[in-house]
Amino acid sequence: ERVNPDPDCLQGNRSVEELVSEVTNITREADLVIMVFGQLATEGYDREHLGINLGGWDFDNHISLTAKEKPTVVLLQLPGAVLMPWRDDVAAIASVFHGGEQTGPAWASVLFGDVNPSAKLPIMIPKDERGTIPPWTGKVVNYREGLFTSYRSPFADVVTAFPFGHGLSYTNFEYGPPEGLPPAACAGAKSMGVLAPKQLVACVQVRVTNVGAVP
Repeated sequence: ERVNPDPDCLQGNRSVEELVSEVTNITREADLVIMVFGQLATEGYDREHLGINLGGWDFDNHISLTAKEKPTVVLLQLPGAVLMPWRDDVAAIASVFHGGEQTGPAWASVLFGDVNPSAKLPIMIPKDERGTIPPWTGKVVNYREGLFTSYRSPFADVVTAFPFGHGLSYTNFEYGPPEGLPPAACAGAKSMGVLAPKQLVACVQVRVTNVGAVP
């Protein structure tokens, strides 16, 4: 059953505390909770932190408490990475980053199974701020870590919540046995600069097959 919010909510005449209290009461009557959060960042305006904070209200604890009572799905509309200390509490997490004016229909298509979510993360989602480059207020920033940030970091397994390229879908896949190929079959990797000529040790192929009911 669809629950319509108080009209004052849509008119911006309610405090964040009042809105959160109203939403909390509604979720107690629901079988499933879907939370949608958005964050903004633009030229001349950066986020002060990587948490989900709207109107001065910290929603991290609210998400965890809700997820312990009801199955909870969190949908995120983001300009970049956020911290998700509640990631193990919720039933599912999805992000479209900033999808534009068709974000609503896109969410509906995924939630109702009309579209199989198959995208992969273009960034790493950190466990905490140790997995990010610290902010700097000076005019010169020295990136001492070079390319060894995010998933390339030697500490990636410690600081990573979801690695670069992570992404699930509504189906299942099977991985076939690895097959050795002649080195010439991997020549493309060298030509694209992925590997230096002397780094090519072996060329291996693995067949991935969709064995689920969803294409």
